[in-house]
Amino acid sequence: MEPSISGSLGVQSALVVTFLILCSGVCVSRWVSHDVAARGQPHPERWGSVFFFFAPFGLVYLLVRHRLGPRNQPPSRRERLLGTLGLPPVTALLVGTTVLPPDPFVQVFYTPGIVLALLPISYLLVWHGGYAQLRHHFGLVHPDEQTND
Repeated sequence: MEPSISGSLGVQSALVVTFLILCSGVCVSRWVSHDVAARGQPHPERWGSVFFFFAPFGLVYLLVRHRLGPRNQPPSRRERLLGTLGLPPVTALLVGTTVLPPDPFVQVFYTPGIVLALLPISYLLVWHGGYAQLRHHFGLVHPDEQTND
């Protein structure tokens, strides 16, 4: 029996999604470690290792990180790049499980496209101050924090 095109496409999509999940875990982990260190908290590598295994909590971290205190330095290019590349796969998985049908094959097939669609949004939020504006609008800023995010 010959392999079908849809079967090989499904395997390729599954490999791409697995790769995206692993890369996202690494990016979110490193990004959290850099951010925690910039906020003067002890053991940034421990924070990062937790977020490697629970990358979706990176989105929660965005909402509560202002409680850790102000940053003592602005984000580096590396930190911005990690945030830009790490959050779209996590967001795509959360959006996919919420919006797409519960069929795992459909979710695996559409997740790479959702990631590609979210990359420009992530770029604008991280590199062009969109995330900082949202944080200030919703009051998710430490009183002593610098205005640049």
